[in-house]
Amino acid sequence: MSAVSVSPSTIHVRMIEDGWLESNFDTTYPLELRRIISESEYQESINKINRAIQVNKVLTIFCTIVMCTVIGTICSIIALLRIKSRRMERLKEAVAEESSKYSSRSPIPCRWRLDSIQNFLPERTPLTVICVSILISLIEMTSYS
Repeated sequence: MSAVSVSPSTIHVRMIEDGWLESNFDTTYPLELRRIISESEYQESINKINRAIQVNKVLTIFCTIVMCTVIGTICSIIALLRIKSRRMERLKEAVAEESSKYSSRSPIPCRWRLDSIQNFLPERTPLTVICVSILISLIEMTSYS
C-alpha cells in the first residue's frame, strides 16, 4: 500500500547570519523529519551545504583592502585635481587683480598675466612652468622744444 500526501508540508531551515559574509543554515534537526531522514543524514547534508557557501576569510579581507585602497586612491586623485583646479582659479584672479591695479598707473603702465613655458630637457618629459608675465607699456615720450 502506498500513501500519497494530499497536502504537502514544507519545513523551512533558516539561514543564520553570523557576521559579515558569514552565514550558515541551522543544523538543528527538525522533528518533522523523523522517519523521513535520519538525524545524521540531515546533519551531513546541511554541513555539506554550509561548506559550499563558506567564504575564504583571507581572500575576503584581501579583496576588501584592495577595494578600499582603489576607492581611496580614486577619491584622492579626484580631490587633488579639484584642489589644483581651485588653486589655479585663485591664481588667475589674483594676477588679474594685480594687473588691473598696474594697468592704469602712470608714468609707465604695465599688464600682468599668467603664462606657461615648456621646458624640454633631453630624455625627460617636457616640464611646464607657470610664470607671471609683466608686460611693460613703452610710451614714447617726445619733448617739444
